[in-house]
Amino acid sequence: MSEITLGVRKLLPQIRELIVSARATVARNINTFQVLMNYEIGRLIVEHEQAGAKRARYGKALLKELAASLKEEFGRGVSEDNLSNMRRFYLDYRKDEKAISETLSRKSL
Repeated sequence: MSEITLGVRKLLPQIRELIVSARATVARNINTFQVLMNYEIGRLIVEHEQAGAKRARYGKALLKELAASLKEEFGRGVSEDNLSNMRRFYLDYRKDEKAISETLSRKSL
């Protein structure tokens, strides 16, 4: 067996482990930031709606128009249903905002 082949056999598992570990870390961080982004989008929508007098009807129209504009720029993932889910996510967890932020910050480290 050549010296190069022996070197590759020794080096390959270390490089594989590094790649696998880095990919797992990136995936965790992406998931964490996706959750934070969804929560913040929900917060922005709710805070904007609460400033308006005709919340119910206006809110539905707001989500539809936002979705159309965002979909043009960012493609999928920002549908009216998704924006509605982000809004609901914020409403469901806003009382636990500090716990969410601390938990997500810890996981992203």
